[in-house]
Amino acid sequence: AQKSTFPFLKICSPSALIGFTESAKCHHLRKMFEDAYKSPISCIIIDDIEKLIEFNPIGLRFHNSVAQALMVLCKTLPPPNKRLLVIATSSNKEVMEQMEIDKSFDSHIHIPCLTSRNDISAVMQELQSFSHDERESIARKMKSSAFIAIKSLIRMIGTAEEAEKDERVSTFLSLLE
Repeated sequence: AQKSTFPFLKICSPSALIGFTESAKCHHLRKMFEDAYKSPISCIIIDDIEKLIEFNPIGLRFHNSVAQALMVLCKTLPPPNKRLLVIATSSNKEVMEQMEIDKSFDSHIHIPCLTSRNDISAVMQELQSFSHDERESIARKMKSSAFIAIKSLIRMIGTAEEAEKDERVSTFLSLLE
């Protein structure tokens, strides 16, 4: 197999693995890491670990083999002259600690929820979402305080931007409530 010299980026999201068995998920994860090692510089993003392992707080159920595979793959050092950055997201720090998945990563970064109208406006500005007039209208009509995760906000913005032009602001405000 020919080795790639270009940086490698792969995103593993639970939505891409819907219907996969536990063993198929483990195989998919192992293949992602093997592919990453073919490039001198690689990045793997594992989005929403809880959904990937199918964590369920009722009865504390999850796919242990997928969690174990993830932990082993993340702890394993890449081959010589290969660099790999693994970024994983989770919305439940306590679950990651209980399962000890958190120990598979060298650093943990807490992303606080957005709490003000200014935070939300800044995100819309940075994403260049909505028109200037729409952003101003949203800022005027929005409550002064909020409590929303950045990922949820981005999803809401995307949903609202898909609405009819004259309904985008009201759609966004409805989703925000």
